[in-house]
Parts: sequence; structure tokens; C-alpha cells
Amino acid sequence: MKIAGIILLIIGVTSIIIQNTFYGYVDAEGFLHDSLFLPLGAFATILGFLLLSVWGIKVFIKRFRK
Repeated sequence: MKIAGIILLIIGVTSIIIQNTFYGYVDAEGFLHDSLFLPLGAFATILGFLLLSVWGIKVFIKRFRK
């Protein structure tokens, strides 16, 4: 769970950086052009934080019970 959370965080942050660097612009007619890196990055980042939070809570509970 810990490794999966870290990997998802890395994928999410990388996707958001790629989105902000290469994609996402407004053309001459005022249309916003976007890619799927933004929702992918947001989803992966949120899921990574969620997995790391669950793992942290499990570790905390396990240490607290001893």
C-alpha cells in the first residue's frame, strides 16, 4: 500500500507538471485546449494521498495497540 501510494503520487505530480508545461492553452478563437493529463494527475494524486493516509493510520493503530 505504501509503495503503490508513492508511485501514484509520482505519476500524479508528473502528469500535472506535463500538463502545465506542454498542454493547456487558449487558441485565437478563445477555446481552451486541454489534455487528459490534468484529470489523470488529479486522480492519481488524490488516490496516492488516500493510500498513504490509510497506510499511516494502520501503522499508527498498530503501534498504539502495543
